[in-house]
Amino acid sequence: MDDLRDTLEMLVDRKGLAGVVEALAEIADEKAEHVRSNWQDEPLAKAWERDAWTLKKAAAKLEDGN
Repeated sequence: MDDLRDTLEMLVDRKGLAGVVEALAEIADEKAEHVRSNWQDEPLAKAWERDAWTLKKAAAKLEDGN
C-alpha cells in the first residue's frame, strides 16, 4: 500500500489533484465501455459510469477550488 501511496503522491505532484481525479474518471469511463462491450454486463457498466460521473464532478470542483 505504501507503493501505491508513493505513486499517487508523485502523480499529484506532477499533474495536480484535479488532474489525477480526471484521469481516474477517464479510466472509469473506459472500464464501463469495456464491460459493456466484452461482458454485456449493463449493471456493472452503469456502476462504472456513475463512478466516472462522480469523479468528473470532483475534478471540476478541485479545478474551481471549491
